[in-house]
Parts: sequence; structure tokens; C-alpha cells
Amino acid sequence: MSRDGFRVADADVNFYADPKVNALARRLRDPVRTAAYAALYDATVRASWQAGRRVTFDEALPAWWLDDPDDALANLRAVGLLDDEARIPEHAWASWYEVAAQRRDDRRFEGTVGGLMKSLAMSRDEAVAEARRRLSLGGPEPALAEPRPDLARSVPTVPTVPTDPSRPGTKRGDSLANVARSRPGSKADRDREEVQDAYFATAEPE
Repeated sequence: MSRDGFRVADADVNFYADPKVNALARRLRDPVRTAAYAALYDATVRASWQAGRRVTFDEALPAWWLDDPDDALANLRAVGLLDDEARIPEHAWASWYEVAAQRRDDRRFEGTVGGLMKSLAMSRDEAVAEARRRLSLGGPEPALAEPRPDLARSVPTVPTVPTDPSRPGTKRGDSLANVARSRPGSKADRDREEVQDAYFATAEPE
């Protein structure tokens, strides 16, 4: 199975103590060749992580390797570091790459669920079901849809001034922001305060 790859690969810190590497060293009895062939194996691992699939030894062979690669490949196969197809063995791939890829997929899924809950005001169960539906369609991570009209949130508006018969020129629907501003303590300022008081006295509680 192929996924999009990683820029950074998980590494086994005990690689050079691995029984297969020790077997390679005993087989070659040459620390320089052992280190070189181990580096070619490591190049195959890294190229596979980058590609998101098990690439072959030949595909991953570095440009700086100028010797015949056949001896390296034969010895890496002999100790089980590479399989008969010159790839990382499937069990090693599943133990490392597939586990990391699943963690990443889980994070992406949770991100999709969170995005659906936020942008479409869905419950978690609804968002999980929708995320699964989208992922079942295949392809890349789906983009969030536009909010549905039935889930649109009402946007608070600027309070409006209620009808005040004692104040000519004011009517319900006039924005408080449009009521004349004036110097503190002036008649116009007192008029504005009375209009505001009238509004808050008659406005229905939210």
C-alpha cells in the first residue's frame, strides 16, 4: 500500500546492534564494507519513507555509490535486511512506517472532525460520521464544505431605537449609532440618553 510519504523517518536507535547487522558484520569481516552496506540499506529505508512505499534497492541507490552494487545487494538479502525483491521486508515496513502513517491519519481525521464541528456546528457524532463519509470517497484530505444555511448563526446587530412619540424624528429601527452625538451635558446629549433609556426600558430581553 502506498501513502504520501514523510520528510522525517522514524529510526531504530538500536540499529547497529540489530542481529541482522551483526550477521552482516560477521559475514563480511570488514568493518568498512559493513558500514558502507549498512548505509546503502539506510538509504533504501529513507527513500521508502519519502516515497510512502517500499522502493527497491536500485531505486534508492545514492549517486555517490560508484562501485558495483551487486555484492552489497546480495549480502543485504543474505542477512534478511532486504527481501527477494530488494525491498524492505513487509513486516519491518508495517512495524515502522505503517504505524507512523496510522498515527498521522488519526491526527488528520481528528482535525477533520474538529473542523466540521467548528465550521458546520455539528455534534461530534455527526462530524465523525461526515468525516468517515468523506474519507470513504477516497482521494486527498477533503476540504471543509461551506456552512449549511440551516446551521447558519444569526449575527448580532446594532440595537435599534424604539418609537418615542415625545421625540420627533425618532422611530423604531433607527440605530443607536445614528443618534446624534454631542458634548457631554448638552441638551442633545440628554436627549440621546433619554432615547437610550427608553430603548432599554422597552426592549425585549434576549
